[in-house]
Amino acid sequence: MRKLFAIVSFLWILCAVPVQAGDFSETEMEKFIASLESLNSSPTDILALQRYMAEMQNNFAGMVDDDGQLRFFGKMVEWSVLNPDERAIISRASNSAGFASLNEWGATGDIVFTAFLALETPAEEIAAVEQLYSLVSEPGYTNSLSDTERENLLAVMAMFKALKSVSPSTLAIVRPYRDRLSVVLK
Repeated sequence: MRKLFAIVSFLWILCAVPVQAGDFSETEMEKFIASLESLNSSPTDILALQRYMAEMQNNFAGMVDDDGQLRFFGKMVEWSVLNPDERAIISRASNSAGFASLNEWGATGDIVFTAFLALETPAEEIAAVEQLYSLVSEPGYTNSLSDTERENLLAVMAMFKALKSVSPSTLAIVRPYRDRLSVVLK
């Protein structure tokens, strides 16, 4: 189980609202990656992303919304309300890339990030999580886990379920950008 958490943590480090997956286009993809490249172009701006990622590492609960969608960048927008300096940095990058609002940027980022993780996650890892889900479903299995471990385990399983739900059209749009995303999401 610890290996599973380590794998998800690694994926996390590599690295909704007005835009829905059905509305996602190559133009949205280009805008989002341009905003990340803008954030990565300045050492000061990179710190905003690093602070957020440090706070979110191993905090998987709440990353999947009620609709089963992974919300990493959407949560970043919510987090930035309490961190005005970072909000200004993210706003500048999203506005310069052509996003109408931070919510639009966050929703687009969530679509891109989920598709990227789906492309980067080997099928055998997804199968392992499905096996783990079978174990967890057995009566009494989670009794040996603390509340935090149980909550994180359920969140990780929800995240993998979100990865499996990415549409083929979204994967097709994101696939050619994998190398660029790998660079900007590190």
